[in-house]
Amino acid sequence: MSTVRLKSRLLKNNMVDYQADDPLKLEKSKASHRVFTNYNFISSDHMTKGDDLTIQLHVDKATNVMVHPTTPIHIKEDTGLEKAEQKIQLHVENEALFFWRMQEIIPEESSRFFQKTNITLARDAELVWSEIFHVGTKEMKKPYQACQSLTEVWTEDDCIVYDNLYIDPSLDAIDQFGMLENFAYVATVWYIAKDIPFDEWDVQQRLSQAKNHRAGMSDLDGKGIVIRWLSHDLELLKQEMEDVLSFFDEKITEIRKWRN
Repeated sequence: MSTVRLKSRLLKNNMVDYQADDPLKLEKSKASHRVFTNYNFISSDHMTKGDDLTIQLHVDKATNVMVHPTTPIHIKEDTGLEKAEQKIQLHVENEALFFWRMQEIIPEESSRFFQKTNITLARDAELVWSEIFHVGTKEMKKPYQACQSLTEVWTEDDCIVYDNLYIDPSLDAIDQFGMLENFAYVATVWYIAKDIPFDEWDVQQRLSQAKNHRAGMSDLDGKGIVIRWLSHDLELLKQEMEDVLSFFDEKITEIRKWRN
């Protein structure tokens, strides 16, 4: 298990109490930013049966962190019942902001994968979280055995997000996953904050409804927003997500630059 505490001191963010367990690592990036300290999240570019990776992140008060997963994770072929697992545990303290910039998960033929993301936020902490899953198509010769991603976001005793994506092709045809229909990719962006620093229309106009591509946004009872994409066009999907995330970055920077 890898553990890291991110702490702001004298306008700089530092890693303290850091213990790295290969292949999971967090490294400070050379990229500069007015508000965020940038880190690269380095994981295995592939996982196989029996792999069990855990990372714990603690973001201290008034610390602004942006983490960039460096490579997609490929879940390799597996003919047994044992699954590959990745667990992410994150705690964000008061006045802090954590920005997870686009993890990509690719389960390959005959693989089994489980990811659990558990996030706790202080009342005035903020979170941006984004990920893409390759859910597969009927053209796969041997569909993966199962793919599950469970995401929970808590503010003290309130559960703001409980999102359980579970796909088992042995139970359903690969192209008939209910609301996923036959789309090859599903992507999500969560923005959790006490006060969202923009009008929701500013986000809506960045979401296209091109052929073989759908996107929509929902309000989280005044505690944030969630944007979900279903698509066959990975290039368009990434481009659109990057546009939205860059817009969030811009609006967050406008406000938080005066706090430093």
